[in-house]
Amino acid sequence: MLKPNNIIIFARNPRNTLTDEAYIKSCESFVQLTHEIKKYMTYYNHSFYQ
Repeated sequence: MLKPNNIIIFARNPRNTLTDEAYIKSCESFVQLTHEIKKYMTYYNHSFYQ
């Protein structure tokens, strides 16, 4: 299970040499984690692919 204060790093921008990372901190439940991922993916898609 996820523990509080875990830092999850994911998503790399393939077009750039710099990494594009999302830091999700202190997700206490899986529901909260999935919500953060959906929110980030919405941001990522709108920012980089449009």
